[in-house]
Amino acid sequence: MSMKKINYYLLLGTLIAPWVIVAPNAHAENNQSRQGFIAKPGARSAPSVSLQQAINIALSENGGRVLSAQSKNGQGATRHHIRLLVDGGRVLYVVVDGRGRVQRTRQSVRILVVEDEANLREQLASHLRGEGYVVDVAVDGEEGLYYGSEYPVDAAVIDLGLPKIDGVDLIKSLRAAKHDFPILVLTPILDRQDKVGGLDAGA
Repeated sequence: MSMKKINYYLLLGTLIAPWVIVAPNAHAENNQSRQGFIAKPGARSAPSVSLQQAINIALSENGGRVLSAQSKNGQGATRHHIRLLVDGGRVLYVVVDGRGRVQRTRQSVRILVVEDEANLREQLASHLRGEGYVVDVAVDGEEGLYYGSEYPVDAAVIDLGLPKIDGVDLIKSLRAAKHDFPILVLTPILDRQDKVGGLDAGA
């Protein structure tokens, strides 16, 4: 199974990158005045908001609950990076600058990894999370079908050799239920018929 990791890491970026959606926040210009952080004429520097204040700004704009939050300093400026879980199971990534202005809000891509081999499953999930994606993991076909049906998945990575429900039948079930997100097949099997089977199922 180790060859799968080598063969598909590069393909993951190609598959998933187009699904990242970046949308400017329509209220970004109003955040400074609404939060009361107005620089006085002639002032050398604007007041800097704390991480907690930035969290409050993000929540007031988007609602939901906080998954993670941290402050980062770069090029002489502080930016607060906040991830929110909002309605529908979606995850938003919000950046608030030191003046309390929302610089950008984007929807994080949610990826389902269905793999029964623990080491490979955790390596894939860790790599994807490190790139900023939200990752759900399933250890067999039944669990994969549940996550794929009940959660707002944007893309999936599915092993063909799964217990309970094999990968081909899982893909067929997801497609039959009108779930049209992209699916990347993981398999060490080199037989042409297995590759064709995965494609015919809807991968």
